[in-house]
Parts: sequence; C-alpha cells; structure tokens
Amino acid sequence: MTTRMKEYAARLMQAVNFMETNLARAITLGEISGAAHMSSYHFLRLFHASIGETPGAYVRKRRLSEAAGLLVSTDRRIIEIAFDFRFESQAAFTRAFRRQFRVTPAAMRRSGKLVRPGLFEPLRQADIEHRMSGGLSQEPRFVERPETTLVGMRCANTAHHIWIPALWGRFMKRRRTIPNAVDGTTYGVYIYDALPESDITDEMAFDYLAAIEVSCSENGQPVVPTGMVSRKIPGGYYAIFTHRGFLRDLNKTYEYIYKTWLPGSRKAEFIQNEFFEYHGREFMGDREDSITEIYIPVRIPGG
Repeated sequence: MTTRMKEYAARLMQAVNFMETNLARAITLGEISGAAHMSSYHFLRLFHASIGETPGAYVRKRRLSEAAGLLVSTDRRIIEIAFDFRFESQAAFTRAFRRQFRVTPAAMRRSGKLVRPGLFEPLRQADIEHRMSGGLSQEPRFVERPETTLVGMRCANTAHHIWIPALWGRFMKRRRTIPNAVDGTTYGVYIYDALPESDITDEMAFDYLAAIEVSCSENGQPVVPTGMVSRKIPGGYYAIFTHRGFLRDLNKTYEYIYKTWLPGSRKAEFIQNEFFEYHGREFMGDREDSITEIYIPVRIPGG
C-alpha cells in the first residue's frame, strides 16, 4: 500500500471515529466528511468504494449493534433504547432490527445472547487498509475539455431506488426532438447538488441526467423542450477511464477508480464537480463488447 493510500485510510478512519462517537445523535454527511477533511461528494464515493457500505448504512448497522448490546446487558425498555439510537418508533426499530439480526429485539432480550451473524463491529484502520489494498490496474488518460451544454431528462435516485434504466427508455424516444444537437452522442451525468444536512441515512440521494450536447441559440441559452432540463458541464481537466463490457458491471470500474486509483494517484487530485459517462462510437449498449468512457473531474498539479 502506497503512502498516499495509507493517508486516505487514516482520513477514513477519522470519519469512522466521528461516527462511532456520535451514534446517539443526529449527524450529517457534512460533519462526517469534515472529520475526514474531504468534500461530502468525494467522501461519499471513496467511503462506499473502500468500505462497501454507504456512511448511512454503516451508521445504521452500528446503531443497531450497540442497541443489541444494551438489550442483553440492561433491563432498559426497548422503546427507550430505540429512541436513544435515533429510531422514531419502536415499530421502526423492530423492523430494522429484524432485518439485521433475523430476530426481534424482544426475542434477543429473552435469549440473553447477542446474535453474532448480524453484529456489526466498529471498523479499525487495519480493516480499511485491507479493503483498499486490492483492485485493478488501469491508468486513465487526461484531457482538458471546454464547458459543455447538455439538454436531457433528469431523475432522482437513492441507493435502493434506481430509476436510471427507465429514464434512458423515456429519453431515447425523445432525444431527436432536441434542437441544435451537436452530434447526438449521449451523456449520463451523476449529480450531487444537494447532499442532505439532516441525519445521514443509507438512502443517500443523487440525480441522474440522460442528455446530449447542444449548441446555444443567439441569446446564449439552449432551447429546452417541455419535460427536459439543461445543464452546463464545467470546463477543465478530466481523467478518462474506459469501461469495457456490460453496464451492470460499471460499479466494478467505479470501485477501482475510488478505491484504488484515487488514493494512489500522484498525477491528479479530484475536485467537486459532477462526473459523467460518455457514450461514443464504440458504445454498443448493454453488451460485452461495448465501451463506456467515464469522465472524472480532476486538478492537475502545476496544470
């Protein structure tokens, strides 16, 4: 593991320590990422790629595990324990508890024993370093792009409710109605405009834009058909990663980018802009021989 990867692991550990210290209160993504000295946007991606959980899922599992310990070691009422760990009702606590441990809180209390298969222990830095040490070996190429204007259709998503395939189905039927298209090449843009400042959850939201590039009219604004939106992609340097294969495997390429390449790279630093997928001439849809290019905004030292 490189020195820089160890530094990233240490920063993630600072965020873990913050979450562990504050399990019993409402905590925000901004607070957690601040503990790691990262932007919320890139912390969210790096944590998920490195740990395999969203910060919200980690907090929920740890809260339930701590609650389980109190159930078997104290005689406190179940509703009191539920409130202590940010659950709005005993019913909500019981549902979440059953999903994690496969038993109800009352049943675990009666048994007097912790159900180990569902118990989620605190992460250690050694755990984080181990999870970050694997990965693929792929170097991106770097390009400088001008500002780009896109027009397309947008949808809201969470980790458990993804509407992107349905969005593409609707957009492809209407894309030829967009005026002033440059060449018809499609873009898929991941947008994290409004990361929540409320208590963090594992339902972290993001928007997705299916779009094409357009040229602006004489007034400098694009023509946007009804039911569509426009968005400008900032100009600057981008690291381009090539994904070869099925769309369902895109997450493996993203895992490499955020788990292995980002912490180990000395060529570039990530900046907080949206990233996007570019579907050029070699894009064949959801096929084994299809190529998707992933553009990640970066800062080139000295560039």
